Amino acid sequence: MRLKFLIVFPNNFYFITNILIISWSSFLLLFFFGPIQYPYSSEIFYLNLIFFIGFYFGYFFYSLLPKKIIVKNKNENNENSLIIKATLLFSLLYLILVIYDSLIAGNVLEYGITVAREMMYYEGRRGSVIGMLNILLGGMPIIGITILIVLKKEEIGNYFYLLLGSSILGIFSYFLSGGRNFFVISLFVLFFVYLLQNKNRQKTNLLKKIKTKYKILIAILILLSISYVLYLFIERAELRGITVYDTAMNLERDFGVKVTLSPFQNEFLSLIYYIFVMLVFYITHSLSLLSEYFYINYEQLLGGVNTFPLFTMFIDKIFETSFYQEAMNKLLLNGIYLSLLGRVYLDFSFFGVFMVSFFLGIILNYTLSRARYSDGILIKLVSATMCATILLMPMYNILAGTAISIILSIFIIYFTKVFFLRKNDVQR
Repeated sequence: MRLKFLIVFPNNFYFITNILIISWSSFLLLFFFGPIQYPYSSEIFYLNLIFFIGFYFGYFFYSLLPKKIIVKNKNENNENSLIIKATLLFSLLYLILVIYDSLIAGNVLEYGITVAREMMYYEGRRGSVIGMLNILLGGMPIIGITILIVLKKEEIGNYFYLLLGSSILGIFSYFLSGGRNFFVISLFVLFFVYLLQNKNRQKTNLLKKIKTKYKILIAILILLSISYVLYLFIERAELRGITVYDTAMNLERDFGVKVTLSPFQNEFLSLIYYIFVMLVFYITHSLSLLSEYFYINYEQLLGGVNTFPLFTMFIDKIFETSFYQEAMNKLLLNGIYLSLLGRVYLDFSFFGVFMVSFFLGIILNYTLSRARYSDGILIKLVSATMCATILLMPMYNILAGTAISIILSIFIIYFTKVFFLRKNDVQR
């Protein structure tokens, strides 16, 4: 296969830059002009500067490498058929495991999602075999929706409605384990899949494939789910015997911030306002809380445990070690979001932030280039996942959970496909 020197600049560059501009401008707008006033350290800005230098250095480094011309895969139809069947099978298995773990073992219907979630962590079921399998298969519903976006209905064939049903149920089942982050992040990932498909000048036919009444039903379910995500702020406050107002005011005591009081006299509008305050804190607090580590000159590097905790949890489960818990005990506040850069900094210091940013720039440029010129289902999803990673980077490290779960599911589908393709070749 001959090589072609190709500088991938305009399309990828502006696409990625737009994501970063939207991400950081939205975040900083809420951080500086929102209803919460934060203390913060100037080192935070140096950390972000290092990220941008490393990221674009990696981006342009890949752009200057010689590229192979992408040749259309002659075996694509057979591969897609295997991907569809494997995704459907694993999606159904995931649904069965979630139903057992949440409805039967977790008693979600009896205790409610929030209480059941706390019990799951208390009982250690998240680290059980079924919990690990749920993590491995958690990305299957997202792969299913990606297939529906990328392929035409006739290419999916008789599996279309079964795949649609199992994928939608799978995505909404994230709530059964309290996974509101997983649900919201999956929406961002699928939005990028949609953009990449249109970017490839092959407009998705997904909306054309579904009848109007089902479109309306899906839209209603998404709106209800987003409403439920916001309602969780109320439910969690009620479980502690306090109001959302009390929760918002407690932020001042617990995190040293200043909360602007509601300008509304109406009780309902004030409730909405304080839910908004909690949402803003949820989105923006990572920048301020990371500053605490600079104030005390924190030097206990965690070696990747904080950035990629799922891998550490797998190792602890297999070898009966306790690396994850030991690392969490070294944090100032366990369970607090510190953004992607914050987690990388605590693991590898400033140099680690540069190197991770450098490789992230390479990976994103590579996957976007492949996604633009390829009809591949899996590469589009990998690229979309990386786009969601940098979009949500200021507030949350999706590599700590959702993104890794999606990528692990992609690996399972990929190796399943390779296994059966080789098996078919041997039989011939």
